[in-house]
Formats: sequence, structure tokens, C-alpha cells
Amino acid sequence: NRAVVISRASPEKALAELNKIDRSVLTPSEQVDVCKNIIILAEKVRRFDEARRATNALLLILEIKPEDRTFALEHRVYLAELTLDFKTAFDTAKDMPQTNTDSYWLKMALLAELAGSPSDFYYEKFMSLTTDQQRSEVIAEKIIAASQNPFKEIERYKTRFKNSPEKLAALY
Repeated sequence: NRAVVISRASPEKALAELNKIDRSVLTPSEQVDVCKNIIILAEKVRRFDEARRATNALLLILEIKPEDRTFALEHRVYLAELTLDFKTAFDTAKDMPQTNTDSYWLKMALLAELAGSPSDFYYEKFMSLTTDQQRSEVIAEKIIAASQNPFKEIERYKTRFKNSPEKLAALY
């Protein structure tokens, strides 16, 4: 509780107080609380390495609740993105609970692409769920342009261009 009072005046001092705590004598629930507070404060004062260490420590706690694990994974992805470590961001995002929404699959596709991993699977999932015809067309165009066999891909994705026959024609 002392750290909470201090954090209002100085997040740096609160972070220092939390880091002094011997977590080995704490219950798993208390360890989770300390790690989460360190993550939040370290991000606030832009000490990203410290936040990353606390995130890893949180994930090592054996009796962690699913929502605390998700919290840690979300922050690991965020911290990796901040440091342009897209491979870590992508690998971590794959460990997170999936949501079957177009925004989830688009984010996974972008992370895969930035990480240098195959992204077509994620783009296809996005296109199967999205109601945004324009985005679907742009992604289909991207996949077709990158393909070694564009005519095969045009046939595969031509239904995406039902409202834009001029775009489809331009692909040939």
C-alpha cells in the first residue's frame, strides 16, 4: 500500500519501492499484484526493459489466472512493438486467446508480415470475416501482386471485386 501512496507523488519512487520487495516470500496472488504494478509503473516512466522483465516474471508465476496471463501477454506484445521487435510481438500474440474478429486477424497478419513470417493465412481469415469491402479488395490486390502465379490468385480472389470490376480488370 505504501507504493500506491508514493505512486501518486512519484511513479519512479513507487517503482523503486516495488522493486525492493522480496517476491519469494509473497503468495502467488501478491506476486501477481506486484508484477502488474511494476509493469504499469515502468511503462509510465518509460523503463521498457524493466516492464519487460516484470512481464516475464508474471508469466513465470505458476498459479496465474487466465486474465492475468492475458494482461502479461498483451503487455509483452505492446513492449515488443515499441521496440520494433515484431518477431517477439507476433510469437507472443499467437499465444494469446484468439478472438474471431476481423480486427484480430488483421493485426495478426500485420504482425506476421512485420516479423517476416507468412501472412496470407491471417489475411484470408480477415477477409472471410470483414464487412469492409474496400479493405478486402486492397488485401486481395496485395496478395495477388506478391504472388508468383498472379493469374491463379486472381481466380481465387475475383469474388472480392464484385463491386469493383474495374479493379479486377486492372489486375489482368
